[in-house]
Amino acid sequence: METLFDLQRSSYKQLKDCKSELISLKEMWDLTALIDMQFDSWKKTLWDQIDTENLTQLIKDMQTKQTNPTAPSNKVISKWRTFVSLNDRVKNMNTILPLISQLHSPFMQDRHWKKLMRVTEQHIDHSSPKFCLEDLIKLHLYKFADEVTEIVDGAQKESKIEGKVGIIARTWDDLKFTFVEKADTYELGALDGIIELVETQSMDLMTMLAQKEVEEFKENVSKWQKTLKTVDSVVEIWVKVQKNWSRLNPIFLASEDIRGQLPEDTKRFEKVDIDWKELMRDAVENSGVVEACTCEGREEQLNGFNSDIETCEKALNAYLEEKKKVFPRFYFLSNQSLLDILSNGNNPVKVDEQIGNCFDGLRNLKFKLEGPEPFKTALGMYSKDGEEYVPFNTEFICTGAVENYLCDLETKM
Repeated sequence: METLFDLQRSSYKQLKDCKSELISLKEMWDLTALIDMQFDSWKKTLWDQIDTENLTQLIKDMQTKQTNPTAPSNKVISKWRTFVSLNDRVKNMNTILPLISQLHSPFMQDRHWKKLMRVTEQHIDHSSPKFCLEDLIKLHLYKFADEVTEIVDGAQKESKIEGKVGIIARTWDDLKFTFVEKADTYELGALDGIIELVETQSMDLMTMLAQKEVEEFKENVSKWQKTLKTVDSVVEIWVKVQKNWSRLNPIFLASEDIRGQLPEDTKRFEKVDIDWKELMRDAVENSGVVEACTCEGREEQLNGFNSDIETCEKALNAYLEEKKKVFPRFYFLSNQSLLDILSNGNNPVKVDEQIGNCFDGLRNLKFKLEGPEPFKTALGMYSKDGEEYVPFNTEFICTGAVENYLCDLETKM
């Protein structure tokens, strides 16, 4: 009307503000509709088809539109509750997508999804063929970012533990003892590789048990730790028994002097010898390391052998100690050399082979080769270098207990 009558047009601020506000509202609801439409189109994306990288890029584009500094209306609507709410939805989606990417980890198992459901207090069926992005959005993962990351990291660590335990199991399933045939029995072959493997894998298992992620496999890890501890202790006592049995075998089974002097201990060793050979035959037939070391009663049997052998050895040492007290120069000899002398006490020529070890300057004796008491009657002695010979003023007959006639020989010298 003012224009029609050529009057000055009135200015109504309310109409101008209303028009400006309607424009801003239109832009805000257009943006809301665009994002709603975009999000709705994503929701039905199946789990195995979710492309988090592409969706993250689209989210960034949305954020750019929301915060575009060249759009005047953005400054107006940025503080409106609807816009703030929309902005939060986009931010939340931007947080959710990297978490969804983590949940695609190949290490995620059923137990981890159940843990995720307990954390979010929501139920999902991740194994359903219809499992999609909408199901994950309902979990409000943006509220549990740290928990999700912890679950996925834990799944990866659990997978490593499970893999290591699997390797340990497969290794010992295939590992067997090697044996060396000795006369009428067998002996364990090289054990360095087995011992090194026990030490290395025992440390690995100890490290696993110190991790909180081991809980799912704790029983299995503890079982293998116990198994390797048993293998270690059995191999250790097995080697000890084998070494001592091998050392004492010729003494108690081949030395008539020892058998006569220590009859009870000889019988004890003979029983150990029979049982030891039977054990070794069984071990050859069942040579798997774990099987051989953990079979029922194996460790107890070896400890029994060790105890009996130690008893025999103590009796033997006590017997040798008595001989040394009679002829102290026996202390210069090893037990093996002394046993060699005692077992050949009735053969002075054999004793003569060791006599140089008892006397610093003496090499051996000169024996009478004919007549009465040949090879038992000493005529004189040779120096260490063999260049000097000292005859006895009278013949010396080597008779009786070897420790006694050696004392008499010392007096004679």
